[in-house]
Amino acid sequence: MKTKAISSIFVLFAIAAGMASMAPAAFADESQGNPHNIETADTMLAVPGCSDEEIGCYTPNTMTVDVGHTVTMTNADVSAHTFTSGTVENNVGTPDDIFDSGYLMNQGDSFDYLADTAGEFPYYCMLHTWMVGTLVVQEAAAEEAAAAELAAEEAAAAELAAEEAAAAELAAEEAAAAELAAAEEAAAAELAAEEAAAAELAAAEEAAAAELAAAEEAAAAELAAAEEAAAAELAAAEEAADVELIVEISESTVMGGTQIELDFNVLHVNYDLTATQNGEVVFEETGLHSMENIATHQIDAVGSPDNPIDVKVVSLGIGAPGNSDNWTGPVGQVTEIQVVPEFGTIAMMVLAVAIISIVAVTAKSRVIPRF
Repeated sequence: MKTKAISSIFVLFAIAAGMASMAPAAFADESQGNPHNIETADTMLAVPGCSDEEIGCYTPNTMTVDVGHTVTMTNADVSAHTFTSGTVENNVGTPDDIFDSGYLMNQGDSFDYLADTAGEFPYYCMLHTWMVGTLVVQEAAAEEAAAAELAAEEAAAAELAAEEAAAAELAAEEAAAAELAAAEEAAAAELAAEEAAAAELAAAEEAAAAELAAAEEAAAAELAAAEEAAAAELAAAEEAADVELIVEISESTVMGGTQIELDFNVLHVNYDLTATQNGEVVFEETGLHSMENIATHQIDAVGSPDNPIDVKVVSLGIGAPGNSDNWTGPVGQVTEIQVVPEFGTIAMMVLAVAIISIVAVTAKSRVIPRF
């Protein structure tokens, strides 16, 4: 309501100011008697296309006067020109004999025309037909009416501008309110996001604590199980270390060589077998396995009292071949014998039972006894 009132006052003021400004001009024209002058363009402007320029070929290019006023038409150029009423088509002028200045040969030459008939009169220069202008002659009150109409139009435009300004102000207020609401909503969303992040962090910390507790509990259980397994393995190893491995070795001459027969007191013995004669190795095999109690090997050499064959058996453990991690029993126990053919098939037995301190521990904490 306040905005509309201000707008109305502004419109009334604009109307009054417009009428006041127009009225003195009209009265001044009539009091001076001959205030209307038209001049040709100068040499620089009186060229083809001047009618399209802002100044035009004549100054002014269009003049409006009241009936009864005298219009003075002056040549302002150094070239000759005319003010001839009529029209131009395709650069060809057609005079209508309303007025004609004739040739104004010199700069400053002029012609007076008494505008005694209302109407719109186009005119041109007979020497330069691209130079055209318009003289509008109106009834005496027409200028005041036009001024009033112009003032009314300006007032209407001012009122419209005021309404548009009020609408723009209202739109700005609504935009500000919407922006404030959006900012508040964004702040609320940001707060909710922060609360969600805090809750997520708390949940993550709680989950991490639970995971840590579970890991510690699992580690403790694993450690206890490992210790228990190690203790059990140690006990088994100690028990296995107490097992005595008895190896009986007999020999006989067979096929130009010496046949060695090993008689074990347990099954699945893993061992290395080496035979040397006079410091030279005549037989050597490692990683042997005896599934039964008896194992026989052929040595391509025959001993003598002066040159006997030294046989050496080294135990590697008791268990399935290829599974040394689970072997038990004595490891490193050595059984040796000298083979002399004169004794024929008489069995020679050497009992070499030695239980030696545990000297090594495997990666799984399995104790390996070494003899």
